[in-house]
Amino acid sequence: MRFHYHWMLSCILILSSGHLLAQNWSVVEPQNIMVAGKKDIIPQVYKTYHIDHEEMRSLLWSTPNDYLTKPTNSQMLVRVGLADGTADIFRMVQYDIMEAPLAAQYTGIKAFKGVSISNPYRTIRADWTMRGFRAVINDLDGKTYIDHYQRNDMSNCIVYYAKDYSREIDWTCGTNEDAFHDSDADGGRLSGDCEFRSYRLAVATTSEYSNFFGATSPSDSELVMSEVVTATNRVNEVYEADFSTRLVLVGNTDDVFYYDAGSDPFSGSACDQLDQNQANMDAVIGSENYDVGHVFFVGSGGCAYRPSICGSLKAGGATGLDPPTGDPFYIDYVAHELGHQFGGNHTQNNDCNSFLATRMEPGSASTIMGYAGICAPNVQDNSDAYFHGVNLDEINDEISSNSCHTILSLANAAPVVSNFPNHSIPISTPFVLTAEATDADGDPLTYCWEQWDNEVGSMPPSSTNTGGPMFRSVLPMASPSRYFPNLPSVIDGTNPTWEVLPSVGRAMEFRITVRDLYDGAYGCTDEDNTIITTVAASGPFLVTSQSSPTTWLEGASETITWDVANTTSDPVGCDHVDIFLSIDGGITFPILVAANETNDGSALVTVPTGTTDNGRLMVMASDNVFYNVNGAVITIDPGLPGYTMELNPSTVSECNDGDVETVVEVGQFMGYTDPVTLSILNLPPGATAAFDPVVVVPGNTSTLTISNLDGLFGMYTSTVHAVSTTGTKEEVFSVELLDPPSTSPTLVSPPNNSTEANTTPLLDWQPIGGVIQFNYQIAFDDAFNIIAQSGESFTGEFQVTTPLIADQQYYWRIRGVNSCGAGEWSSEFTFTTMSCFTVMSTDVPKFISETDQPTVFSTLNASVEMMITDIDVIGLIGTHTYVNDLKFTLIAPDDSERLIWNRPCDNHENFDINFDDEAADSNWPCAPTDGLTYKPSNTLSFFDGKGSDGVWTLKIEDVESGDDGYLNSWGIKVCGELMCQLMVTELSGTEPGSLRAAINCATNGDTIRLTSLLAGDTIDIGAFPLLLNKDLVILGEAADISITGSGTRVFEVNATTVVELNGVKLISGTALTGGAINNTGSLRLRSVIIDNHPIIQGATLIHNTPGATLIIEGDCVIQE
Repeated sequence: MRFHYHWMLSCILILSSGHLLAQNWSVVEPQNIMVAGKKDIIPQVYKTYHIDHEEMRSLLWSTPNDYLTKPTNSQMLVRVGLADGTADIFRMVQYDIMEAPLAAQYTGIKAFKGVSISNPYRTIRADWTMRGFRAVINDLDGKTYIDHYQRNDMSNCIVYYAKDYSREIDWTCGTNEDAFHDSDADGGRLSGDCEFRSYRLAVATTSEYSNFFGATSPSDSELVMSEVVTATNRVNEVYEADFSTRLVLVGNTDDVFYYDAGSDPFSGSACDQLDQNQANMDAVIGSENYDVGHVFFVGSGGCAYRPSICGSLKAGGATGLDPPTGDPFYIDYVAHELGHQFGGNHTQNNDCNSFLATRMEPGSASTIMGYAGICAPNVQDNSDAYFHGVNLDEINDEISSNSCHTILSLANAAPVVSNFPNHSIPISTPFVLTAEATDADGDPLTYCWEQWDNEVGSMPPSSTNTGGPMFRSVLPMASPSRYFPNLPSVIDGTNPTWEVLPSVGRAMEFRITVRDLYDGAYGCTDEDNTIITTVAASGPFLVTSQSSPTTWLEGASETITWDVANTTSDPVGCDHVDIFLSIDGGITFPILVAANETNDGSALVTVPTGTTDNGRLMVMASDNVFYNVNGAVITIDPGLPGYTMELNPSTVSECNDGDVETVVEVGQFMGYTDPVTLSILNLPPGATAAFDPVVVVPGNTSTLTISNLDGLFGMYTSTVHAVSTTGTKEEVFSVELLDPPSTSPTLVSPPNNSTEANTTPLLDWQPIGGVIQFNYQIAFDDAFNIIAQSGESFTGEFQVTTPLIADQQYYWRIRGVNSCGAGEWSSEFTFTTMSCFTVMSTDVPKFISETDQPTVFSTLNASVEMMITDIDVIGLIGTHTYVNDLKFTLIAPDDSERLIWNRPCDNHENFDINFDDEAADSNWPCAPTDGLTYKPSNTLSFFDGKGSDGVWTLKIEDVESGDDGYLNSWGIKVCGELMCQLMVTELSGTEPGSLRAAINCATNGDTIRLTSLLAGDTIDIGAFPLLLNKDLVILGEAADISITGSGTRVFEVNATTVVELNGVKLISGTALTGGAINNTGSLRLRSVIIDNHPIIQGATLIHNTPGATLIIEGDCVIQE
């Protein structure tokens, strides 16, 4: 049975907005400090402060606990010295870093966290131990550390930047993964679920580690605990921010602190100590009493089982360093090895114990799971204290699939990042990526753009690398934009070693990870990926004017030129550019001097008002991400009195049944007031124009109205002409006149009369010109009287996200819309959604015993073979006298598992509930017995894409003894696609969605479609030809989808088989005869291109055996 405690809270009187004691942080010179003990940390640069440690301790002990008060709401204010000699004030709380029995034993040790009152991006993580006050301050400029100046001295601290403390270390890391799954690092969108989890951490120390800090017997355990708490606190600062995870030291972790070699169970290397630690912790701590275990030692190495939390090898982690203290130990090594235990792999691209799937950082890498400083060529000497996005994917996947954690009662809404489109850019040209994100809580957000390519490349990166990472990871920042390479290097014309622009055509994938800071308490993330493709036929894009120091006058007209470098051609397709001016040497570019200029290599601009001796220009693609800057400083001097003229807007798109307007803005400088007379040249045929007024005093505006446009269609360009005492000026006014769309889109997919359509189908149609968006409708009837879903799309497709009803016939149609109205609806298509099935378990009832902590398993057998797109848990009914003891985990036939309901209610009985990701409510009642449907603790979409057939298992863990009950009922409802997927969406492999899988499962008469999403890509079939032994049509939905392989040929067409290839491109294999196709049946080629093998020339591309037939139609090209 359990006992329930009610806390007695002491009250603290809070004055005004906060309670601040007179903490004095006084800078002192080291030579004026009396020697008291050994110096553990000696940075290259630091400030030394003297503090009143008794006053500081008293104030910290008065802070509220974070389960009562968020850091941003705390009224306890603590002044802390900074590395630059100034101080900041933080709102502080304490938090439970030790379980209650351990905290009661070590009353002089506590952990704290806080947030600056002046900078929401500056947080602090502190602790008070036998060494006094120690802390890490984190802000956008990096980390600042506060440590004891020397042992036996709580009154003097050193404060230093992380960059000023590095050591050359010979260190290695080993991981053991033989029994565990590998990361797929597939680049999919995977944010954490924003639940705040805590794990019980058991830390063992070798005798050498304890002795290093002056502890020689258990009576000195407080010295060891001081170091262990500081290490855990600094790891928590990262783990809470990156994946919402807190480590709490178990109540008897000091039982595995060792002080002499005779009783020390550890020997050998770090990897030798894994099994030693596992056996010892299970024996001393007890396997049921901790979730993850680790051993600290003095040495040079680390090792861990990956992943191992919660399992039978959960104590399989060891970290050693000499000396085992400071940031290199806590972050580079302890956080690194624990990261393995939580599922993270190495991220360095260098071949130093790297892991192929996650080699996403160039060189040694610079984030926690890399090898910074120990794997030449090195990006830097020490790790930055955050995880690469690929590790966040791995670790979030691991912690969401285990069940040994405890959910802390703090809530945070994850940020939401908008989808970022793919772009094609010129080679050797800088670019900038800018994310858009929101947060429902209004929390401060940071942005981290990182490359997402894991191919092995030469390091440091070469501009000719066609795969692998080119750009290092950099610290998360408040700005949503990252320049590639960094903007100062572009301004200076230098080439950073670890940020290299490709000089060849290649694709680069990038991920944006957005973190929120949630009131300084814990963080959540959201992510999105994008692909940037450099095009060898375009670039480099260069600004060619103002390449040497130049002087301009305010108000003057100046010409800016650039090398277009074929960037107007597809696939770059940049039609317009924007031109920006910097007046601070290129730190910022806040002044837009020309918007939406035609990308023709030249623009005449008016120099804005304002002088500078440090100007620079940036020419940036208006609808793309690439840019460049001029090569020298521009000085802007005061101009002569004069005027400026701009049109706002300078381009309009309007229907041809009314008037168009623009505002002529006439500016002044140097007090110029002479009138300006306006006129217009080159009006559209039959049109008339009027200015109101026609004469403008500088500093005012005139409205230009063009009328009589009825019946005109297309783009018309006129010139607005201005005359005044100081001269004339001209601006181009472009008018696009539109009709409503005159044609209807052609529907493509789901095909008409198709069955087994996804309940979240991708609507695909052929776009038409002259539209700004498309309307779609999905209806239950062909008259579209009963609409199921409707909306808008700005492209030629729309992904339905709200699931449709399974096994239901629908009708859908599309129409184009522009500013003049909507066109006619297309002809409707009909489709029927896939089937769903329900299976209830017959392996019930199951008794849940009150003795020990039982685990109960119940199974059901699903015989329908589908690829899951939606799964619900239904009819979960049972009895239990304390449901908060129970954890419910669903296990798929492939043994993957998901915790779906985690200790749901407090002291309530019984359960009758259903779970569905699409349920409207996640707040089930307590007791949970109303039989309604709610969102699960962790999403069931975890199982999407898996096969449905096989044995499913429900695991129920009773984590406490003394209460019993029964599982009486449970089942699953599965919706999905039959495993034969005829739409090819993958570029390789044999899984559903691949070309090989589609051919294997298709039946006579099927059409296999290559989705238009693969346009420009190449399908790689591997080493074995595709055998066509059934009547099929293989249809490319885009004209530039290629099929190739590394074997002898692409296709083998069997005798008596009728095959049509339509709209695809084949690249020949290695065979000299029939390098593309060996045909023994009946083959029809329609608009097919067949290319020679890139190396083997002169081969016969199609071999037609005697009796076989070959028909060639359309625009076929066969390059013999």
